Amino acid sequence: MDRYASYPELCRHEEEGHDFVILTKAATSPLVVMAPHGGGIEPGTVDVAHTVAGSEHGFYAFKGIKPRGNAVLHITSNRFDEPRALRMARRAEWVLTIHGCQEAEAVVFVGGRDVQRRTEIRDALQAAGFSAEESLRPGLRGINPRNLCNRGYSGRGVQLELSDGLRRRMFDPLRRRRDRRKTEDFYRFTATLRQCLAAMTAASGPVVPPAPVGVARWRVAETPDERLKALMVRAIVFMEEQSIPFGLEIDAFEDEALHILGQVDGEPAAAGRLRWADGWARLERIAVRRAFRGRRLAHELIDFMLRLAEGRGYGRCCLHAQAHLCDLYRQHGFATRGEVFLEAGIPHLRMVRERPLP
Repeated sequence: MDRYASYPELCRHEEEGHDFVILTKAATSPLVVMAPHGGGIEPGTVDVAHTVAGSEHGFYAFKGIKPRGNAVLHITSNRFDEPRALRMARRAEWVLTIHGCQEAEAVVFVGGRDVQRRTEIRDALQAAGFSAEESLRPGLRGINPRNLCNRGYSGRGVQLELSDGLRRRMFDPLRRRRDRRKTEDFYRFTATLRQCLAAMTAASGPVVPPAPVGVARWRVAETPDERLKALMVRAIVFMEEQSIPFGLEIDAFEDEALHILGQVDGEPAAAGRLRWADGWARLERIAVRRAFRGRRLAHELIDFMLRLAEGRGYGRCCLHAQAHLCDLYRQHGFATRGEVFLEAGIPHLRMVRERPLP
């Protein structure tokens, strides 16, 4: 049994940077490769995941770095709720997770809800001379919809459980990080996986952009129905996609703020919140639903909010930007101030805009 049932519970007893670290790398690929039990928890899995991801695919690792006793950091994949992992998974079409199991035989168990991809991976590994099979053990099948490998937006992914015997063949020695040497089996295994993933990506063809949408109509949400639609957009983007708790997303400032709603052909597509504090206009809760992204609606929404602010006499505007979106706001004249901080568990930067609109 795991000591901790969830990531928030783990954080009450363990310290990031001291007991564990989280490693991430973004990419434009529809795949993210994850090692949620890395480091001293399941040795060798981070090295495999990082090499398989390469520069093409997204990468995530939760890595135990205690001198000993890292097993207490294990959170089973069906309950793995670390916010950065869930955000990366939801932004990817599918997820490949790399785990370690205790079998002494050199074998990899292939699981997950994506039957076609797991079959292709199993066949490729077998053709390369590795023992690969589907496990009948419930804990190694990876078919629970809440399993981390199935948290991409397709709802289907692949889970690989590398046995202790296989990892000992891939690393010499396996459990002494400083002395660890990658063997020929490691390079052959990861190269086989990378070739298989490359073939899958090529077979799927180019990413097809969403169908054209109509012109967005922007307005201040004045009626209860309009405000409800704006809140619905925020709930989908922040609470569903990014796992932000209701109590943090909906706060005490809702009644004093202006709520902005963008609709496309009558469908709620984007929303934001604008309020005033200490001589500043604060742009908040800027959200665009996934189906409407890539159409510059975020830019239109920001421009609309800036003009509302200036129309009320506020030349100075500020916001808290999720760190990976700073370039979006820089295009509208915002500049970063201060250091990165966490808000709702997500890295943010304060950004300000002190010049008037052209």
